[in-house]
Amino acid sequence: LYIDGVLGTQGTLGAESAIIPLNGTLYLGHDQDSFDGGRDPDQTLTGYIAQVNIWDYPLNEDIIWKLANCESNDKGNILSTDTMTMETAEVTIETAYIATFCKASERAIIIGEQMLPHLADRFCKLADARMYIPKNDEENSILFNDSRQFSDKCSGNSYRVMYLGATDAAEEGVWSKISDGQPISYTKWFPGEPNGGLKGNCIALRRNNPSWGDILCDLDLCFPCGRTHYDFLQLRGMCDLVEHQTRYILDGYINLKPFFKGYYRMLIYHSGNKEWLLTDTHTNTTYAELVMLTSSEFPIGRHTWKVVSPFCERLVGSSVVLGLSNCTTEEFMCTDGSCVHRSVRCNLQDDCLDRTDEENCTIVIFSDRYHNYRPPPGVAFGIPLKITPVIDLIRFSKIDDINLAFHMEIEVALVWIDRNLRFKNIKSEEAKNKLSDEEVDGIWRPEVEFLNVNDGQLQLLKSGVYVRQVGDPDAPLFNDVQMGKMTKYIKFFKQEI
Repeated sequence: LYIDGVLGTQGTLGAESAIIPLNGTLYLGHDQDSFDGGRDPDQTLTGYIAQVNIWDYPLNEDIIWKLANCESNDKGNILSTDTMTMETAEVTIETAYIATFCKASERAIIIGEQMLPHLADRFCKLADARMYIPKNDEENSILFNDSRQFSDKCSGNSYRVMYLGATDAAEEGVWSKISDGQPISYTKWFPGEPNGGLKGNCIALRRNNPSWGDILCDLDLCFPCGRTHYDFLQLRGMCDLVEHQTRYILDGYINLKPFFKGYYRMLIYHSGNKEWLLTDTHTNTTYAELVMLTSSEFPIGRHTWKVVSPFCERLVGSSVVLGLSNCTTEEFMCTDGSCVHRSVRCNLQDDCLDRTDEENCTIVIFSDRYHNYRPPPGVAFGIPLKITPVIDLIRFSKIDDINLAFHMEIEVALVWIDRNLRFKNIKSEEAKNKLSDEEVDGIWRPEVEFLNVNDGQLQLLKSGVYVRQVGDPDAPLFNDVQMGKMTKYIKFFKQEI
């Protein structure tokens, strides 16, 4: 198996050798399950197929490398989709240059909401895209033609229809991309432009012709976001069985709003009023709706949706929290859709702009069957729970020679494992894993008694229960809208002074 032209793994198939008579049917893009199993929308590829070849001899590594890097188009001597006639169903066939498959071409999606440039740049990044600027005449013409449907909404009586993703704020006359600061090599200035001098640090596409002008950056304008086929968002909180089913891309327009198209059958689009709809395009069923305060808001981030058709064991009228973002499973999604590394979650510092990384920072997850009056089990059935005491002498504060007594401060730590609980938000520093008073009241914990205290003079100075991770955490769940790591095996430390 070669991936991107490089050997990934190798082995031998276990089946017995057999002659293939080549008198059957080969299905591409569909799982048949059985011989002539028919078509099932849930098992049909939504995507692209190209250069499917079968040879009856092994290829050398040089040819494999060239195929993977679009340097050649060697065709299979048994089968090749480039030379054989294929029977298709609901398939569009197009011809493309070989180099196309190794090029991350960028598609522009116009956002018909007016924002300042820095907010537009932030929005595009939340959508796993970049603020877009054309790189040649063809891309510029496509963007201009696409923008004409937004002329009234975005420009009104102005000749400016939208921002483009470049600025010369850093150095006058040197135009660079807003997204990454790289210089641009293509421009399409209107005659006499740029003419804004030191103040005109942004670029706008004109309304009536595909040319540019420089403008001030303090205006609210529409803008385009550019994405490649590598860019996608993930919708978490559904009941998808595989990670690929959670992927969505920023795509075309419905009601002058960009929609988010799932890799398979799902679609998130704007109704034209104030709500976004989550719809199954195969059955034309709307599962949930999200009502926003204004029509200019987008569903990116964590929101509470209303269920309008049963799905994922959710009843009509109930609520479900869904999160749409480009965050990976190693990141935490802030409510606004931005991402921070999972390690900064619940670290007593605000890392999300909306401070949501410091919300819901509980540690213990209680099940319905947990009872704090019953001690947890030992390492095996019938074996008592092992509790390890650790006693440290802090100081002698007073010695009474006459009564043969003394006052002392000691720290008692009791250590045990509770296998009936699960945990989240565990930090490597034990001091950050202190349970809240509510969590302490909810767990079982051992008691400490001192039987030989003189005259009952016992004073508790401070007490706390901490946890320490002793096992590996569960792998992050790709569908978890809260995006937390769960841990089973934890040692409790009950400290008293």
